[in-house]
This record gives sequence, structure tokens and C-alpha cells, in this order.
Amino acid sequence: MKEETKGLQILPIVPARKGSKRIPNKNMKVLGGKPLIVWTLDQCKGLPTKTALVSTDDPTIQELVIQNGFVAPWLRPQELSTDESTTLNVLIHALDYYQSIGETIDAVLLLQPTSPFRTKESILRAIDLFLENDGLHTVVGVSKADPHPMWCFEKNGIFLKPLFNGEGFLLRSQDLPEMYSINGAIYLIPVKTLYEKRAILSERNLPIVIDSQKETLDIDTMEDWQYAEFLCEQNSKKPDSVF
Repeated sequence: MKEETKGLQILPIVPARKGSKRIPNKNMKVLGGKPLIVWTLDQCKGLPTKTALVSTDDPTIQELVIQNGFVAPWLRPQELSTDESTTLNVLIHALDYYQSIGETIDAVLLLQPTSPFRTKESILRAIDLFLENDGLHTVVGVSKADPHPMWCFEKNGIFLKPLFNGEGFLLRSQDLPEMYSINGAIYLIPVKTLYEKRAILSERNLPIVIDSQKETLDIDTMEDWQYAEFLCEQNSKKPDSVF
């Protein structure tokens, strides 16, 4: 597939800072027999892209990344490693590095370690969709919205007010229009969008719909982690099972 990338240079970036308040040292915490970040590194192997770069402020993560054959040429500055740091600025920092060494990057494939069960097949679908549209638009992983927004409320004083006009409550679930939420598993972003718009999403974004709840699990809390461990345990009981 590398021959089919239309000459576009796609760089996978895996952001993996050390700090994590809800799950301490989350990216190095062992899940299913290997550190969380290794799940994502394994998904990067054999992709039709440049070698994945890991942006980290942790020397231990940096060493692990290099041992696995990936790129971690520096430790991320402290100002980009706080709870307030944005993913956008982390991506720009990495791209600035590639510019400084004279390498051209056309798009960033953002793969967050908190989605360990995404599949390589979904990543390749995202790359194919990106290339089919000449690399002009962000491709983003989405899942069907649950609960459906037309069945949701906001608080209005002490009362509840429908987010929409309330007509959704008159419809059967199968008659509701399809709506989607971003699941965080995959972003494939033109560099032009990152630099010129200073954004990850733009006015026109292409969806990769992922239906599997397992694949779209985004580990943010200890409850999420425990569920991920449960999935690993269940999977290990199946003969010849792989995620």
C-alpha cells in the first residue's frame, strides 16, 4: 500500500506524556501483558506511512519507544506536558521538528494510546478515505451517538429542556436520524489544517464509522481501565484469539 499513497507523507504521532491524574503513569501501565502505549505502537507496524513518532516527556517511555523501533528524538518541553496542554500544540511542536530537519510532512495520523483496541483495519480504512479525497480533509473516527442527542436534555433553571425542539421524543428509535460522536480512536489531519487553521477539525470532515464498542473504548478513568482488563481477560479465554 505504500506505493498507493499518492506521494503524500503521512506521519503517525502518538502523544504519551507521563502525567495522568486519574490513572497514574497510565501510558506505561500494563494492560493484557504489555504497557498501554505498546498496543498503539503495535498498530503502527507495517502502516503505509513514515515511522511513527512518540511525543513524550518521560525518558522511560522514550527508551521503550526506541527499543520498539519507533521515533522519539527528544523529550517534550514541560510547557507542553501539563493538564492544560493542547493536543494541537503537541502536534505543531512535532511538525516544527520535522521542518527543522528538512523533512516534508503532508498529514498527521493522530493515534492516542487511550484507544488500545482500535484495529489496523480501521486505520487503513482511514488512510484510504483520506487518499481518495486527495488528502484535503480531516478523517475522524466516529461512532453512532448514544444516547441519541434528540433524546437528551439540558437544565433550564430547575427544569429540563430538550436539546432539540422535542420532536425526537415522538419518534421511534429506528426512525431517528443518524447522528455520530467522535470516539477519539483515529484522526488523520492535513498539515495545512493544523498550521493554517490551527485546528484538528475543519468545516468539512470525513467520518470513519466504527461500530465496535470494544474498538472505540477510550480509557480515561479507572472504571474504563477495569473494563479494558475485563475485555483482555475475556479475549484470553478464546482459543487463538487476537484483538
